[in-house]
Amino acid sequence: MSKNRIIQNQVSLFHKLKHKFDYVHPGQRFNAHLADYFSVNEETVRRWTKGEAAVDLDIIEQLCKMQSTTLHEINDITIYGKLNVDFNFLDNETFTFETYLCNLSKTLEAGMKLPKLTMHYSAKDLPIFYYFHYKELAAFKIFVWRKTVICEPEYKKKSFTADMFDDTRIMEHGSKALDSFNKIHTVEVWNDETINSIVKQIIYFVEIEDVSIEMGITLLKQLKSLIENIEEMAEYGQKFDVETPEVKTGSFELYYNEIVLCDNSVVLDMGDAIKTFIPFQTLNLMHVNDYDFGKKSLEKVNLLQKRFDKLSQTNEGQRRKIFAKMKAGLNKAMASLA
Repeated sequence: MSKNRIIQNQVSLFHKLKHKFDYVHPGQRFNAHLADYFSVNEETVRRWTKGEAAVDLDIIEQLCKMQSTTLHEINDITIYGKLNVDFNFLDNETFTFETYLCNLSKTLEAGMKLPKLTMHYSAKDLPIFYYFHYKELAAFKIFVWRKTVICEPEYKKKSFTADMFDDTRIMEHGSKALDSFNKIHTVEVWNDETINSIVKQIIYFVEIEDVSIEMGITLLKQLKSLIENIEEMAEYGQKFDVETPEVKTGSFELYYNEIVLCDNSVVLDMGDAIKTFIPFQTLNLMHVNDYDFGKKSLEKVNLLQKRFDKLSQTNEGQRRKIFAKMKAGLNKAMASLA
């Protein structure tokens, strides 16, 4: 077997081992774990995984033993064509909305500890984190999801009140997720539909009298304030909490397109690993830890971004135009309820 072929097999082996490791140990760093296990530095592990340094067979055997697997089993993992996918279905018992938010918060909190993390978000709808800037707006979205997506029986005939989740930990989990999100470098792609769904939901629930007219107007006003805040974040290229806008946190890139439909997919670029979240049936997410799949997803995202208008820290005229259009739509919606 040629030297190049041996190196290719070694790199492939490490990719597959990392895939298994990420699935079993979400949020932990593969390279750091190996460095600690073999009492070497992370640079040595990096060279192993990139094929820049050969690995002895006894190390490979120890790697397999460490992860309770065999070389044969690892080689049966196909990187191309098949994927191991982790997912949970939101329901009323085993995986509740509260658990969903808790897991989301923990994922972001774990990501913040990594030396590198960038979140790429294809925003068909406004990213869930933003709603938690405003209590009433967050409570309304939770109400909508539990009533119409999860279809929890107790919400079938229930009307919306802003304090309906005060006796749960939902707001706490959401606020923690927002706090972590604010500190993470995010790259978001929006289009005209990104805020339309929440506007339509507010109007609809006012019309069927599950939300009062006064509350509907309050929600639309909060949404408008939120859009104005995000516009300011785009101007500075940094995020902030709306209560302390002077304190800038994670870097923020915003892109806009009129052609390509966004799908709420998320790619987390963690440097040594890439995690992809693919939405299905609205809130449910499939988690793909496969590095090669994530790399291809990231390449696609980067290619599309080059074709979109960048609105953050540049293109001021286009940014003002697009956000003015959003705010005009919100003013129109408020006028329809007045």
